[in-house]
Amino acid sequence: MMGNGVVFYRVVSAITGGPAGGGRGTGAGCCHRRFREFLLFFASLKQAFAQGSRAHLASSLPPPPKKQAKLLHDHHAAGFIEGRRAGLEVWLRRLLMVHARRIQHCRALNSPKAI
Repeated sequence: MMGNGVVFYRVVSAITGGPAGGGRGTGAGCCHRRFREFLLFFASLKQAFAQGSRAHLASSLPPPPKKQAKLLHDHHAAGFIEGRRAGLEVWLRRLLMVHARRIQHCRALNSPKAI
């Protein structure tokens, strides 16, 4: 989606009532974000995880796709936009996997061991 020469990427999220959703029911949402907002999101995540007892988690966060210079790439070309969208999708999925692995690890630590 473009507006005033700026590209916005559509983000669709869904929550299910299963184990991944914490049993909280279902829901879905949608928003539009610029590429730089994803970079700001990553910076704030990294800062939040770098503090206190969660410092070890900051290093497990996957880096976002790299920003590319406008002088070298046409940021409005369909191929560029699709490539960046695909990169953002992969990155967001990897972020969710970090969270899912952390939940599984915590559950494993808290479950009674079979004898």
